[in-house]
Amino acid sequence: MTHSIKTEGHGERSRTMTELQNFKKEFNKILAAWVNKAVKRCELLLNDEGLSAYIKHAEKLINRDGKRLRPYLMTLMYRVCDGSINKDVYHVGTILELFHNYALMHDDIVDLGIDRSGVITLHRYIKKELKHHGGVGDIEHIAEGQTIFVGDLILSWANSLWDDLEDTKPEKILTAKRLFYKMAEEAMLGEIIDIDMTARKTGNMELIRQKMNLKTSSYTFVRPMQIGACLAGSDKNILSFAEKFGTPLGTAFQIQDDLFDLTLTPDKKYKTVLSDMRTHQQTIFTQFILDSGSKKNKSELLALWGSDLTPADRPRVINLFKSSGALSYGIQEMNTNFEEALSVLEASQLPRKYKIELRELVNTIRNRTS
Repeated sequence: MTHSIKTEGHGERSRTMTELQNFKKEFNKILAAWVNKAVKRCELLLNDEGLSAYIKHAEKLINRDGKRLRPYLMTLMYRVCDGSINKDVYHVGTILELFHNYALMHDDIVDLGIDRSGVITLHRYIKKELKHHGGVGDIEHIAEGQTIFVGDLILSWANSLWDDLEDTKPEKILTAKRLFYKMAEEAMLGEIIDIDMTARKTGNMELIRQKMNLKTSSYTFVRPMQIGACLAGSDKNILSFAEKFGTPLGTAFQIQDDLFDLTLTPDKKYKTVLSDMRTHQQTIFTQFILDSGSKKNKSELLALWGSDLTPADRPRVINLFKSSGALSYGIQEMNTNFEEALSVLEASQLPRKYKIELRELVNTIRNRTS
């Protein structure tokens, strides 16, 4: 399926991909080292091989080949405002990534997640281990409870790292920390909306857009960029740019994720497809059918939505969203938001080298296949 994606020059793309890959290579080493120390500390406190295995699996999930978008964007905006990277910047990047993994572990319980980048989700791993070792009681409930607390443990690691910042002025740390807590609040409110909407027979486009703004735009793009800028001592113009640029980019990113869930085959991505339909997720694609689809479209959506779909149902699901016009509508919305982000970037006063880096990041996201 073609998503009307535009690309830029190969030379600029190569430079940006090198920047992103170089960052990930360096950051992953720092993240892995810090997490390993925390895991070893917990092993000593637990003194139990079985329980330690849960923490070690969490470590494996954290160290999987993730996108690292939040720490990358935070660091990029720090460079825009200051230019010199110190260990505090990587510490804050680690905070963002730990918070993200805490949220994912809880999210996987809600979404009945199977794996993350080929690594089995924590609640499923613990369930498997409990069964293997002859665990008694409600194994599934126990596994989910353990996952909740391991996630909370990782959140405590993230919060504790703020105390390790040494090379940044206290007032800058305080401002960045306040934005971090604001980001956390917005992300959780977005999740609350998301979960509640699965219990509603129908939703509305305004609430869906609010969910995307809180859960994706603010969490993944706007706040990480603003945190990096504040850590460097940014002015209001940069903070405003981050919001104007990150909001449409995050909206496009979320629509793209929802599109993948509908259209990709299971062998093209690790995340189970059609999971949004199975769990009665409300997206702009489903809402378009409810608002603008034919009576037949709506009836078919309601029959499929929330049911136990199998791979054999994929052609029927795709045909519904295609014939109703929902796919075309969503793709147009996605591309409009990508273009808006690029327009904001081009109109900004950022130095050219950072414009190039952000432009190519947009196009990298726009051209992703999973």
